[in-house]
Amino acid sequence: MNLRFLMLVALLTVRFDNGDERVYSFDHDPAMLAGDLVRASGASIVRR
Repeated sequence: MNLRFLMLVALLTVRFDNGDERVYSFDHDPAMLAGDLVRASGASIVRR
């Protein structure tokens, strides 16, 4: 038996207004583009 697993992950690097940078991972298309304004919400991000 030959098992193969494929996991696609989207990694987004976010730079906040205070200069901090964080990387967020999503197991789905987060539907965000460069330049979108976001805010931290728990362990994820949401649009502002």
